[in-house]
Amino acid sequence: MLVRAGDSPPLPVRVKTAHVTPWYVRRANFVGRLANQVTVFVLIGLEGNSRSARFFVVKNEDLLAQFRATANWESTRKSSNRKAYGYIDSKSVEQYEDNWMILR
Repeated sequence: MLVRAGDSPPLPVRVKTAHVTPWYVRRANFVGRLANQVTVFVLIGLEGNSRSARFFVVKNEDLLAQFRATANWESTRKSSNRKAYGYIDSKSVEQYEDNWMILR
């Protein structure tokens, strides 16, 4: 998704949604050329509660230390792939809630 804030040029932004945490992610999105990309983690919350949506806006590189690898996902049977997938929990993104200024 491309997002434009004010007079700034459009920026590519990744959006990850979940009704409950954690968000399942690929480690490759937090290193290399994607480290500077912004991700909006959306916690949708409970169905029928219009006030439950929360938005956490953060640069990928700021979350690398909070990336937790999954030990044994069905889709990662090869040991070399196990650390390629993991999750980010709600405590990791709490400080970035409504951090829309990062897009300027």
